[in-house]
Amino acid sequence: PALTAAFYTPLATNYVDGARLLIGAANGLYESANRGDTVVQIATTAVNAFRGDPLVYGIVGNADFILAGSGTGIFRRTTSGGALSSIATLPATVIDVDADPDNAANLFGMTSTTVHYSNNSGTSFAAITGNLITAFSPGSLRTMAFVPGTDDALVVAADRGVYVSFASGGFSVWQRLGTGFPNAIVFELEYDRTDNVLVAGTLGRGAWILSPLVLSDNLFRNGFE
Repeated sequence: PALTAAFYTPLATNYVDGARLLIGAANGLYESANRGDTVVQIATTAVNAFRGDPLVYGIVGNADFILAGSGTGIFRRTTSGGALSSIATLPATVIDVDADPDNAANLFGMTSTTVHYSNNSGTSFAAITGNLITAFSPGSLRTMAFVPGTDDALVVAADRGVYVSFASGGFSVWQRLGTGFPNAIVFELEYDRTDNVLVAGTLGRGAWILSPLVLSDNLFRNGFE
């Protein structure tokens, strides 16, 4: 069927092949292998919109991998032409999802108040919200980005601020990330591995970068610009 436009349409470029595009339309999920010249509906699942763009498309070694949030559910596809299958249900609407690009066993899901982690390919998810809400009062959680490294990190942005946790702490011990960031809602986070840059898009305060992204268990030495 023809793609039905949505007021806001989540998009994801493939992590492995930049010519491939994933489109969260109003009537389901569409895939393109040629930069959007032609599209094919691969599922009737409607991806949640307006917050976080809960789509992951492609990981190292598997360009057909998809992770998506719809309603309170997390859905996954692992093979070309395979089904988009439900793997988990979170306690509220799924705001964002992410995956370790080097290890598809490590998956993340987020609601507006909770963060969840699976280290077994989605068989089970554990809450890793930890001290994020109680220590920082960030408001609604809105977007997240996984940052691979010597000590893998998960970065979460909210109504007020950007925060980070590390694999060494089970991704459940949070601290504020960077300095000099405006007190503004963050709608989108993206991490570029090649340039080691974290980009944050805000409501009314423009786009900000943290570069180089220095990961440690201390405060980051670099501020947002």
